[in-house]
Amino acid sequence: MPLRCENRKKGCMMNHDQGCQYTSGAWKSALDMLGFDQSMSGRGQCWDNAPMESWSGSLKTESDIITVVRNNIHEVESALFMWIETWYNTRRLHSKLGYKSPDQFEQKMAA
Repeated sequence: MPLRCENRKKGCMMNHDQGCQYTSGAWKSALDMLGFDQSMSGRGQCWDNAPMESWSGSLKTESDIITVVRNNIHEVESALFMWIETWYNTRRLHSKLGYKSPDQFEQKMAA
């Protein structure tokens, strides 16, 4: 979805660990072509990537994304969209946001 976004700003960051799929020349070339900056945690420095690891952990434990077989990428995209937009951003309370959902936090900051 971020790749299809018309108003994606230059310098969008792709943050990940140092897995072989992310250090490959093909991955780096694809990021360059799409205008993404690459950000990796340091070798053996897992806490560098802690926010992303936390989000991935929430996705795996709070959704059915890895337990339900889906037939194609569109079903996966739909399941991810539904989890993010109907649960994670709108109703899930985050301790780092003062026990508000991201939507509630943004509304408070905009006021």
